[in-house]
Amino acid sequence: MVQCSEGDCSTEATHRCSRCKERVYCSAECQAKDWPTHKTQCKKVTTQPGAQPNSSLPPGYMMGPLGPMSMLGSTYNLATGLSTPASSNALFFSEMFGYKAECPERIYSEIVDTYRIFRSGDYLQATGPSSMPFEEYVTKVEKSGILPGWWKEENRDGLLKFSKEDEWGNLERQVTKEEIKNHLDKPAYMLTYEMMIERIKNSG
Repeated sequence: MVQCSEGDCSTEATHRCSRCKERVYCSAECQAKDWPTHKTQCKKVTTQPGAQPNSSLPPGYMMGPLGPMSMLGSTYNLATGLSTPASSNALFFSEMFGYKAECPERIYSEIVDTYRIFRSGDYLQATGPSSMPFEEYVTKVEKSGILPGWWKEENRDGLLKFSKEDEWGNLERQVTKEEIKNHLDKPAYMLTYEMMIERIKNSG
């Protein structure tokens, strides 16, 4: 039996990482849980000289840690050739992780934390730290399509206030990526954050 690569799992593996083809997993949940540990090695493998890009992906898609995805948030099934759009009424990959965007304060916290990671440059496709002002980042968030349908101008104002006055959300507070991870309901949400950042960064 080939055991799942996630450290706390002893279940038999059923598939490989679609990006590097080296790590094996029993489920998408274990793959997402292992991603913070695996991503550095995964990037090294896929960026080695002579590595061949996946030519079977349609234009606009790249190979993500859980399979092909586009910058607009849709996923692509290599077996069927069909794409699935991300929901516009809940945060990115909500169906995968079970999160529904119903509470403004929770969304404020999510956006502030993705900005912290974006600003630090500590995410999968980062080219380095960013000096983009938070208000400019929020404008890109609003253009990205990840916000729920009820989002209004007053929510933008609430978010900007949250980033200055909330104990956790205050951007003057120094917060590490590990602290953000510990602040999440599930460690797997960190992968969601990295996917969200890619979508936000490439919007408008």
